[in-house]
Amino acid sequence: MSAIVLGMAFTFNACGGNDANNPENPQVNNEYFTVAVSPVEPVANQQVKMHITITAREDVYRFVLTDFTKKEAEDEGCLTLEGLLEKYPNITTYLHTNLGKPLEYDDTKNSETEYVLVLFALDDKKQPIADSWIVITFKTPSTEALLNGAINGLFTVDLNQQVRFSKGNLRYKPASGVWEFAEKQYDFVGKGNAHISPNYDGWIDLFGWGTGDNPTLSTTENSDYATFTNWGNNPISNGGDKAHQWRTLTQSEWDHLLRVRANAKELFGFGTVDGVNGLIILPDNWTLPTGLNFIPSTKKGLDYHGYYYYNDYENNFSHNAFTAKQWAQQMQPAGAVFLPAAGYREGTEVSLVGSAGYYWLSTPKKEGYSSAGEFNSSALTLDYNYSVYCGRSVRLVQDVK
Repeated sequence: MSAIVLGMAFTFNACGGNDANNPENPQVNNEYFTVAVSPVEPVANQQVKMHITITAREDVYRFVLTDFTKKEAEDEGCLTLEGLLEKYPNITTYLHTNLGKPLEYDDTKNSETEYVLVLFALDDKKQPIADSWIVITFKTPSTEALLNGAINGLFTVDLNQQVRFSKGNLRYKPASGVWEFAEKQYDFVGKGNAHISPNYDGWIDLFGWGTGDNPTLSTTENSDYATFTNWGNNPISNGGDKAHQWRTLTQSEWDHLLRVRANAKELFGFGTVDGVNGLIILPDNWTLPTGLNFIPSTKKGLDYHGYYYYNDYENNFSHNAFTAKQWAQQMQPAGAVFLPAAGYREGTEVSLVGSAGYYWLSTPKKEGYSSAGEFNSSALTLDYNYSVYCGRSVRLVQDVK
């Protein structure tokens, strides 16, 4: 697709049209189009691939899709539609043969480059329709971050620190010594954790506290877990495969994420993905993908009570529901995180699979206890003491520098 310039990247007022400036998750619609842009996880040594989904109004004969970098736009200045067609007579025009249905178009971009996407409609005489412009500015994410198994959304966890979450819960195969992230955010092992042992040839994902150097430790003695070794110290096969690339959140960061950061109470909610119960956490610069609904649980009766959120007599998991396709094609590309209710392990007994989630934090408490984030159908805990011998889920993060 040829790069064609139309206006300055962030000032289209002189040109008219509809400007949607949200680099993290560009989504926009007007009376002619609905457009969403999201990154596709790249293959090694390839550029970032942006996925553009367009739904056009049924009476739109055809449309023009143009793309250019922010620098190109600034160099050219603002053009009228007539001037654009005169200057670029060979402009690429896309017939919309399946009217009223989404058109999916993949375009390869350089990593971490700012782009401007312009879309406008043409009538049956191939003339621009007035006020049909859509202008979207976006920045392609880091190729390295996506290749390393990170979700694209940015999450503030301290005054001066943002992180990206891994694309799935951490799991380990004892027989081969392989660490990896689950393929999907809502995947978990569940009852299979009962087989935990040094020679087990299946996956486990409920770990005792700080067992990055001894993941199959399953005793019920707190004293056996006195030293914390971060799981992110290990090379993770689909997470960059290098040591010390990931880490576990602290208790204060968990609290900041869900209570302190700007609009924190608007940026999480309980729900289901493909029928799996869990907690949804949204990135700082969140824009809801077109055609979907999301309700923060704090708008459904979930109130803060000192160190936990609570919603009496309410099944929080009913607040939101997404299909596997909606999550894979819209919510996750927009940066959303899902923590499944994967239960917990005590020795070789696994309980509350599908009804509660327990996620280790790196902050120790009093002897034999540590912090973990816990949630179930009525509550979300931000700070509590848990026995370190219990097996709990691990979702790692990567610092944004």
